[in-house]
Amino acid sequence: MRVMSNVKNEYVLEAYPVPFTDLGSRLFYCPTVAGHFRCDGSYYTIRDGMEGYLLLLTLQGRGVLSFRGGVHECPPGSVLLIPCMELHDYRTAPGETWEFLYMHVQGLNLETYVDCLLQRMGPVMPEAGAGIRVHMETILELARTLMPGYEEDLSLEVAHILRILVKRAAGWNEVGRDLAVRLAGLIQARYDRPLSLQEMADRFRVSRFHLIRAFRAATGFTPHEYLKKYRVRMACALLLSSDLPVARIAECCGFGAASSLSSAVRAETGRSPLAYRRKMLGVRDIAGAHDAPATPGAGRSLPPTGRNPGAYAQAPGITARVPGDAAPKAGRRPGART
Repeated sequence: MRVMSNVKNEYVLEAYPVPFTDLGSRLFYCPTVAGHFRCDGSYYTIRDGMEGYLLLLTLQGRGVLSFRGGVHECPPGSVLLIPCMELHDYRTAPGETWEFLYMHVQGLNLETYVDCLLQRMGPVMPEAGAGIRVHMETILELARTLMPGYEEDLSLEVAHILRILVKRAAGWNEVGRDLAVRLAGLIQARYDRPLSLQEMADRFRVSRFHLIRAFRAATGFTPHEYLKKYRVRMACALLLSSDLPVARIAECCGFGAASSLSSAVRAETGRSPLAYRRKMLGVRDIAGAHDAPATPGAGRSLPPTGRNPGAYAQAPGITARVPGDAAPKAGRRPGART
């Protein structure tokens, strides 16, 4: 490891080494040092060959990072994240006073996170510090006090920071998230009736283009894809929790025709609705009732919502709503697997 630096005592507002047990260092993210600096224009650090990663949040003033042949400014609110094994040079920008929180951190899968963030955002992420400062200050407090359980708590704080940065790199924003959550709720309430993209857009007073873009960014699906998959989920729930015929289930779940339901269930599961019911409930197929293998890519499923009993539609005993009827009772059938 090579290090050149002119750190002066007056720069260091706080700095704490963090001891980790052998078990903790293998299980958790491990901040090895956490600190708070305020530096004048003469501060610099040049380093390579050091294990771990540097994460630095600029509070006031500006710094400059030289890394991988590029020069990057570190304005207030920016987050710097680099592997310390590679040659890097960071210093106070000319004419500035640079104040920052920092930590050196190690962990088993940090390399994957850092590589992803470097590819998408570069080594300095402007305005990425929103929401991160509270976690950096908590890390500093934990490093200062080393209260019982600090290894787990430190690891959790690092995980929160990584989550915020990865979501930002993926283009996630809270406004889009709120719209996606509300649209998912509308779909879950209206899946059994016709629901067009224009109706959805009108409901939330946005354009169809914006609705599709925001919902796909948050969920990975277009609104139409989500609606179709949710209808399949509810249909599968009714197949497993009721004796309703396929035509009635198609009507209840917004498919209209039994053929439309059959095509959708087969695309998602590789089986016809009745064959899916027999398979999941442990009823032996009749001779010749073999189904084609699942359509490639059909396994991409919706995340459980936690709001609707159909969220785990592939589990025997789950019930889904039958519009206009009393909810069917869930329970074991003869021969059902448990």
